[in-house]
Amino acid sequence: MYDGNGKINDNFDLNVEIYINRYSEIKEAVKVLSEVQKEYNCNCVLNIKCSTTPRG
Repeated sequence: MYDGNGKINDNFDLNVEIYINRYSEIKEAVKVLSEVQKEYNCNCVLNIKCSTTPRG
């Protein structure tokens, strides 16, 4: 993510895996990841898994 000079490398891949319990959590995750993608100009992949039990 950072180059050798401490600057952000805007050409990286970000893979995020989340466990959700409700549809609203999907919408929130997409919103946050979209903001990250805009700010850092990165390639983002969001993997969503449905959780039958809450995760801590």
